[in-house]
Amino acid sequence: MRAGSLFFAAIAVTLAVSVFAESSLEAILRAEYPHRSDEEITKLAALMREHAPAQLADEHVPLLDLSACPPLPSRPPPSNVQDLSPVDIKIIAGVGDSISMGSNALSTNWLNLKRYPGLAWSAGGDAGVTSIANILKTFSPSIYGASTGSGDNAPLGANYAVAGSIVQDLTTQIQSMIQGLKSNPALNYTGDWKMVNVFTGGNNLCDVCVDSAPNNAAAYEAGLESAFELLATMPRTFVNLISAMDYTQLVQFKGPFCAAALDIVCKCCTSDDAALRQITADTIVQYNQVIAAMAAKWNGIREDFAVVNQPALINTLLPDKSYLSTADCFHPSGTGQALLAKGIWNNLLQPLSAKSTSVSPSDAIICPTVESVFFS
Repeated sequence: MRAGSLFFAAIAVTLAVSVFAESSLEAILRAEYPHRSDEEITKLAALMREHAPAQLADEHVPLLDLSACPPLPSRPPPSNVQDLSPVDIKIIAGVGDSISMGSNALSTNWLNLKRYPGLAWSAGGDAGVTSIANILKTFSPSIYGASTGSGDNAPLGANYAVAGSIVQDLTTQIQSMIQGLKSNPALNYTGDWKMVNVFTGGNNLCDVCVDSAPNNAAAYEAGLESAFELLATMPRTFVNLISAMDYTQLVQFKGPFCAAALDIVCKCCTSDDAALRQITADTIVQYNQVIAAMAAKWNGIREDFAVVNQPALINTLLPDKSYLSTADCFHPSGTGQALLAKGIWNNLLQPLSAKSTSVSPSDAIICPTVESVFFS
């Protein structure tokens, strides 16, 4: 091929890659933020391209260290949920939104936006990751349901969370979860004890200050009620119902890029208008009241079914920006995911009357003992 032909071929390839990257970014953002308008998606994509840093993969994940925790002996499964311990959980499953999918946990700019379910606080199963799934696996090695890897084709196990979802989407996720668990020939759906993590509402909060009706506390309660009508059909199930975090604290981390990005991604939590943020802050308090009441209502309806509210995130304050994704300033980073996992795990082993409402990086992971149960 002549030099001129090579030159024009190179230009064609460059243009093709540029068009692909542009269309890919918009597609990724639409999947991640389905409730944003096309105009907002286009604006966010342009912003990400403009502020893309030179480096791509400098994020890290704190490694799980349970060396101080003694092993627990296996035992026959209990019949009553009040006797349930870490060694008894055979399936870990979950529903929720992008936080439970590990979205952008290690992403540093628009060139590597993707989901990292293997790092997610709940179901993350990548080696060394601090997650509920990996901690449980230490004491119940054959547990099923952890997610691994990253990207659109990552094995999700029993993680049925969907990025961009709202509380009204929970019933669809739970239907898929039940069907998936029932149809898996490797599982004993009726006999195996299951832990189901439920963490949702962040995307509702992002819009509550401008669109109250589908996102206020009454709508949130209705969405959870529908979800629990389905969850309550599951045998041998312990439901971990996670309280909402105060997302309005993200306003303190707004630099030039984050200020513009968060104004698109989650304006109600990070607006410069204090009145809008206050609407959101008030709604977070109301959500957490709904969550506590929902757990009390559905807990103990059968001896093989429990719902426990884990409040570790209510008063948790993120120490600095390293706990947030560099790429979008909104989702937890790998460090942030690990912090969530530690707080919620510790809640699991704390008595109902003495659960911590915050977690900090200096907190140690609580080791279970042979007397430890999840319902005390």
